Amino acid sequence: MLKEAGNSSTKDAAILERLRIAQARAFELSGEDEHDFLNWLAAWSLEQDPVAYAFDLLGQQDRQRYFDSLSAAEKTRLVASLNTAHKLGICSPPGWRVSE
Repeated sequence: MLKEAGNSSTKDAAILERLRIAQARAFELSGEDEHDFLNWLAAWSLEQDPVAYAFDLLGQQDRQRYFDSLSAAEKTRLVASLNTAHKLGICSPPGWRVSE
């Protein structure tokens, strides 16, 4: 999806950096022991839609096209990931509001 939207390698690097920061912040907040990081990371990564961490870099049409292409379960995963990205202070897509 991100490649289709015409993102450059600079944007790809920024997205990876956002994910890295999100992982670090989420792990710190989890209170897990650092020795369990790899297991924690594997589980956390399965719960996250990486596109959520770049949603603000997509135009409205690309965001809508991506959302429309998802199954109900994938939409739930995306919305949860958008909430996580926002709550971790990583990004907040235009018009996105997190309900507490």
